[in-house]
Amino acid sequence: LYTGDISHTRQFLVGGCARPRKGLQVDTLVIESTLGATESETNGSYTEEVYRLADAIRRVLHRGGSVLLPSFALGRTQEMANIIAQLQEEAVIPFTPVYTVGLGRAVYEIYYKFSDYLHPQATLRPLSRFERLGNVWETSVVQDLLRRPSIIIATSGMMTENTPSAMLAQTMVKSSHHGIFFVGYLDPDTLGYKLLHAAPGDVLQFEYDRPGVEIVLEDIARYRFSAHATRSELAAIIERLQPRNIIYVHGDADALEWMRENTGGDANTFAPLVGETVTIEV
Repeated sequence: LYTGDISHTRQFLVGGCARPRKGLQVDTLVIESTLGATESETNGSYTEEVYRLADAIRRVLHRGGSVLLPSFALGRTQEMANIIAQLQEEAVIPFTPVYTVGLGRAVYEIYYKFSDYLHPQATLRPLSRFERLGNVWETSVVQDLLRRPSIIIATSGMMTENTPSAMLAQTMVKSSHHGIFFVGYLDPDTLGYKLLHAAPGDVLQFEYDRPGVEIVLEDIARYRFSAHATRSELAAIIERLQPRNIIYVHGDADALEWMRENTGGDANTFAPLVGETVTIEV
């Protein structure tokens, strides 16, 4: 059995995964381990995180700034767009233009076409509800965009150099009135992680082969909208299935280590490196 990326949490558009039935015979379980190093009890509820983010967005818009939400093109862009729309419709945050970009919009059209697969209570707004972001590689386009408060949902979620979120952030970090709020996982080697942990006065490079930019902006934070199961949920799946072999994948070294040391009982456990071959006795 291969889990892929799983979560028990009901998100705005997608329901949580069904728990495997007891008695299911599984010889080998390949299970994701993304949050293996994160204590489950530190995560608030999904709804609580939505309103924490709303407070931060409202604060930025009221002081005349714009909000950047770096988001993955698949899943997170569509989720965040509809969360923002819902918050505006509930008058929790002001009505300002909401922009989406590129691949995130293309995936949105697929969501719309196959909306029957979403949660039965999900409300998927038409893509026309959200403005199309212009050519952010043109400095004048970004400067014009940021003259008025707005909410911008842009790829990449980890803010890889030269992507739309990085190009927008390159201008936004030079001012103090904007806000950049990450809403997904950040690999420690990425620009997004470095920006999240940067202090005013630090210099970061947002474009390859271009000089770095000094950080002025302080309102940079991360909100947890993970599409991954907590480590206690992962442990419960393993306990329920009782597989003979467990292969832990899709996690940093410390996450894989925690999972291997704290789950599985008497099972044969593996945490292979990329490219490593695992031999299983049957």
